[in-house]
Amino acid sequence: MTAVVYLVKRTCICCHDRPLSCLQDESWTTSTSNCTTLELLSAFLLSKLVVAVSDNLQSTLPHLEVSCYTDSQVALYWIQGFSKKWKPFVQYRINEIRKNDHPDHWRHCPGISNPADLLSRGLSPLELSVNQLWRRGPKWLDADNTPCGEVTTHPMPEECSAELKTMP
Repeated sequence: MTAVVYLVKRTCICCHDRPLSCLQDESWTTSTSNCTTLELLSAFLLSKLVVAVSDNLQSTLPHLEVSCYTDSQVALYWIQGFSKKWKPFVQYRINEIRKNDHPDHWRHCPGISNPADLLSRGLSPLELSVNQLWRRGPKWLDADNTPCGEVTTHPMPEECSAELKTMP
């Protein structure tokens, strides 16, 4: 599991400081069930990292806005899917993620532009130190147009249904 935090500051007359943007990765894939659990744990790790970074920057940047990005459609659906009740393991992590940051602040980013994925691709520390995606984040992070979508408007991913809580 990997989490990456970038702070992007914008300066222009019509805009304010760019929100703190964070991206997460889900490494270690074995089975669909384990993979989706690791994706959720990675988002959980990211939410805790966001709280720690935000708390440390509070005195310097008191009006910090946060956006979190994940390349997992399943984890994003769980985070944004308010109308569902999940099994205890998933529900607990979702509750904690939502307590750390509002679900509307979570977005999807393509895996190809997720710098946290670089670690799961086996890049060495030396390769990471010169990798522009790792050092600066995705190019769209500096632009106004981020490749994010509203997952809740799409059908629930099939992998999510296994974690729905069944009512007696």
